[in-house]
Amino acid sequence: NPFSRPDIEYGFAMKKLGIISVLLSLLGCHQSVQDRIINYVEKYCMKEEDTCIIKLNSLVPFEWDTMYIFGANANNDFIAGTIRFPYQGTIIRPGYRKIIFTYGHHIVYEEVYSSLDHCQSAIDFSSIKDSILNLRSYSLYVNDAVFSVYREKSKSGCTDCYIYHLLTVNMN
Repeated sequence: NPFSRPDIEYGFAMKKLGIISVLLSLLGCHQSVQDRIINYVEKYCMKEEDTCIIKLNSLVPFEWDTMYIFGANANNDFIAGTIRFPYQGTIIRPGYRKIIFTYGHHIVYEEVYSSLDHCQSAIDFSSIKDSILNLRSYSLYVNDAVFSVYREKSKSGCTDCYIYHLLTVNMN
C-alpha cells in the first residue's frame, strides 16, 4: 500500500505545522496604529530632519473612510452619536484615547492608546484638544488624514522615549 499509516500521519503533522507557522507569522505582523506611525517615522523621517509628512491610509492594512478620536470622557452614547450608528465598546480609562476607523456604518478597527506613556514612546494628535475633552467630535476622512509629525523627547524617566506629535496638514 503506497499510503501507509505513518506517511499519512506525517502528512497531517506537516500540514498542522504549516498552519501553525502561518498563524504565528500573521499574529507577529499585527502592529497597532501607534506602532505603525512610530516605526514609519523612525525608519523614513528622522534621519536629518525633525519633521515629516505621513498619509495615515498608507500605514494601515485595512480599508476605511473615516477616523475618529475620542478622549477618556467619551462614553458609548457620545461615540455612537459621533459615528452615527450604535456603539457598545469598552470604557476609555483616564489618560487614554481611542481611535476608531469606520467604513460605511461599520467599525473596521479600534485602538486604545496613551499619549502620556512614561515607559515607551507614544503618539499625540496635538491639534485635536477639543475632541479629547469632548467639546466637539473629531473626525478625518481617509484623504484628509495627512499629518506633519515631529518628535519631542519624553519628559518621563525613559531615556529612549519620544512623543510623536501629529498635526493635520491642509492638502487644499
